[in-house]
Amino acid sequence: MSFAYKQNPDYALQLEEAIAYRTPMEVTEFRVYARTYAYPVCPRCGITLDREYMHYCDRCGQCLCWNKFSMHMLLG
Repeated sequence: MSFAYKQNPDYALQLEEAIAYRTPMEVTEFRVYARTYAYPVCPRCGITLDREYMHYCDRCGQCLCWNKFSMHMLLG
């Protein structure tokens, strides 16, 4: 067992969480306001994003993947 694990038992959990935020999550949902404005939704925190095709959520820091978003926009 390494020194970091002995010093801080939550180290493994913190490391796992940090890796999860850097693993891209698919953006597949959007919210429509006033029937004219559509905003994409962060898959981790559920808050609307200010702009499309950002690399990271500006609120929670989740890495985003936009590969399937355009397909949903066409269907929705």
